Amino acid sequence: MRYLPHTNYDIKIMLNTIGKSNLDELFNSIPQDLIKISKFNKIMPWDEIKIKDFFNKNTNNINFSFIGAGIFNHYVPEIVSQLLLRSEWYTGYTPYQPEVSQGTLQAMFEFQTIISNIYGCDISNASMYDGSTALAEALLMAIKITNHPYVLISSNIHPEYYKVCQLYLKNKNIKIKIIDYDKSSGTMNLNILNKLLDKYKNKVSAVVYQTPNFFGQLESQEKIIKITHDNNALAIAVNIDPLVFGIIESPGNLDADIVVGEGMGFTGSSGVGGSSVGFFATRKKFLRQIPGRIVGLTTDKNNQNGFVLTASTREQHIRKERATSNICTNSNLNALAFTITLSLYGKKGYQLLAMQNIKNNIYFKNNINKIKTIKILYNNNYFNESIVEFPNRNKLLNVLKSMEKKNIIGGLDLINFFPELNKHLLICITEMHSKTNIDTLIGELTQ
Repeated sequence: MRYLPHTNYDIKIMLNTIGKSNLDELFNSIPQDLIKISKFNKIMPWDEIKIKDFFNKNTNNINFSFIGAGIFNHYVPEIVSQLLLRSEWYTGYTPYQPEVSQGTLQAMFEFQTIISNIYGCDISNASMYDGSTALAEALLMAIKITNHPYVLISSNIHPEYYKVCQLYLKNKNIKIKIIDYDKSSGTMNLNILNKLLDKYKNKVSAVVYQTPNFFGQLESQEKIIKITHDNNALAIAVNIDPLVFGIIESPGNLDADIVVGEGMGFTGSSGVGGSSVGFFATRKKFLRQIPGRIVGLTTDKNNQNGFVLTASTREQHIRKERATSNICTNSNLNALAFTITLSLYGKKGYQLLAMQNIKNNIYFKNNINKIKTIKILYNNNYFNESIVEFPNRNKLLNVLKSMEKKNIIGGLDLINFFPELNKHLLICITEMHSKTNIDTLIGELTQ
């Protein structure tokens, strides 16, 4: 790529366009200690020494982390990253000439099959950007199907997912109503759900619940889905750690209408915060309403199998008024990573991995229950995440500071998401934590 520097005239035109009189004014948002004025009287905003010092404050020397909150650290075999280095995957993307993209289409098809099996649904798309936008798209789909103006969302879903839904529905004349969680159990308050459905009778498009929810608690799926269907609304299940369905019943098998989720924990990319891979699974009868694209398998007259882009209901492929979404790509490389990882585990390995997670959390729970100064807030059915309650906020902050000095990320301080939980720490334990790691954590929590 050629580098063409801007002329003084170019710079003047650009500054005028953005309403700046000179370069000094353009760069005035940069802290002064990062700006160096050279002997040529030119602004040098990137002082190399100061910038290096600044970034050296970042550290990769984390001993171990107990933070989950939507992204879970699971074991991804090394072979996954090696397979992703193969050249045929470098440009994994939506196939615009499907007939010549058999490898990409097969990878998508395998991904769809795994998601459908995990979530117990007829069909799955391939794929979504992330779990939060998948939920927002699910709400738009439910609204289009039912044509009702209200959606009910449990207050204990991931707070960032809720914010994304607010943004998507902001200009849709759709009203979001919150189902408060039960303060004694951390799960959805079914009495409030019933009251809201009675209040907005036959006006609710969908009821959204998450299991495990943001607190790690397992929701009563059958009850939620039955109440929802009895009131002519669609049940949307959110799941951010699909591993849980190695041991409990999948939402689709319990008759949920739409299941969305996130699989970053099984792609090997969670250490840097992304990128994500979203799931979207539903019933076969909603095929034409599903966002994104679906890959199918067919056979030609010579009995040769071939993969085809069966459905792609976005503006580029069909008339705009019939489009279901503006999704124009997918997380294909991460979807492939997820597919390889789950294929390597297999059904039995998947179940054993889930059991190892449960064993680690039982060990943690049993030891915490022996301590009088702290306790697990909702001491019932949970998966991977639990909330530890301290005597007061100062104690919580002191514990976090102590762990930070030892390069341990002790969990998530919940006060920024749930102000009422101001002395509570959300802690995630997976198969990646050894008994020694857990013992160290318990020692830190009880100091």
